[in-house]
Amino acid sequence: MAYTKIHGIKTTLNKALAYIENPKKTEGQMLIYGYNTDPLCASIEFEMTAALAKEIKGDYTKCGGANNLAYHMIQSFAPFDKVTPEEAHKIGQKWADEILQSHYEYVLTTHVDKGHIHNHIIFNSYSFYDYKKYDNYKVAGHLREVSDRLCADAGLYVIKDPNIKQKSPRYYEWKNRKAGTSWKAQIKVIIDKAIAETTDYESFKAALKAANVEIKEGKRISFIITGTGQEKFCRGDKIGESYSREGILKRLAEPKVASYDQKIERQSRRTKIAATKELADALLTIRKENIQHESEFGIKVNELLVKVTDVKGTLSELESKNQQYKDAAKYLIAYRKYLPIQQEAEKQSMLNKKRFLSKHESELAAFNHAAAQLKKLGVNTNVDPDKVMNLVKDQDRKISELAAALKEANERINEIRKAHKTIESISSEEPEKEQKKQDQEIE
Repeated sequence: MAYTKIHGIKTTLNKALAYIENPKKTEGQMLIYGYNTDPLCASIEFEMTAALAKEIKGDYTKCGGANNLAYHMIQSFAPFDKVTPEEAHKIGQKWADEILQSHYEYVLTTHVDKGHIHNHIIFNSYSFYDYKKYDNYKVAGHLREVSDRLCADAGLYVIKDPNIKQKSPRYYEWKNRKAGTSWKAQIKVIIDKAIAETTDYESFKAALKAANVEIKEGKRISFIITGTGQEKFCRGDKIGESYSREGILKRLAEPKVASYDQKIERQSRRTKIAATKELADALLTIRKENIQHESEFGIKVNELLVKVTDVKGTLSELESKNQQYKDAAKYLIAYRKYLPIQQEAEKQSMLNKKRFLSKHESELAAFNHAAAQLKKLGVNTNVDPDKVMNLVKDQDRKISELAAALKEANERINEIRKAHKTIESISSEEPEKEQKKQDQEIE
């Protein structure tokens, strides 16, 4: 079981990275991983990617956009989870990869200095892939959903809570629930049963009273099980949104579960409607693809599969080449930006040099890093970054067009296969119907 949370980093990114990379917390920095960045240079890399993104997409912070430099995700495992630091680190990497979809630079560290193992992930707010800023709107539930699934795959305990948008229960609450002593869990069961058996609020309250549950109604509704040792009233909205007064009234107004016969009748009606729609969609596809005979279904699909393979190959080559252009542009912009400071540093006298270097430490570190990366890439520092950025934009346009063509081809393949399946189903039914008709005539 792991608790998850996320928050933005607006300032002192380098300090946040230094904290999560602390050797004392990460077994001598053995439990550190960087995706598309060197963890020791991550703050510089993040800044360079952000600068390039602003050059290409525009700086939206000037007109009221979010100003987060990065985001900090935490995945904290419970003390009773039998997970090793190495296993936790792997789970953290899978978690980050799925959440960020390989579009954002990040640093992952696993801390082992507390009573529980926990992962820290700091990722760039700007994507190096498409230069878009990360949208953290209503992302908390998704973080927990993915984390829970990965924990379950690893054999760790996962809280069975259908409302994934709610925050993770506190540890003591989960422990009581597991032991069967959670008042919230017991009240929840009683309320669910009362709602299933009643249709109005007064009947609902009577059902709770019969089950030894007392209601306190004020600004919010609260419950207590009498005669069991529960000391305080428990607020309904603390149990869950559907246990507040509004939630209960809404559930009482909903239709009750239909009888078995009614269920069959409704399912039969839905099946007929769905079948009619499937046939209409199949006919539309057949006409659109100009399919005249059944053998042409396979031919059309094979033609499109060849196209998909070709487009994927071209797309992969373009993306690989464009990533090189993006890296070159990123480092060239940083190199040009900090070159005057480097030149000024070289002019300083021995008396002033130490003070100058201290004042411009971060800018000079960025310059040296950019120069080293350009050398590694084999890019001349005299290349105009504007020309490289124009290449990036042109490649992005081509990649976008190819991605759209790939999506269209895959959609056509799925439509043709679905239409073929529908036609085959109808064809197989016809002999059965004819045979049944003949049998009835003989009788």
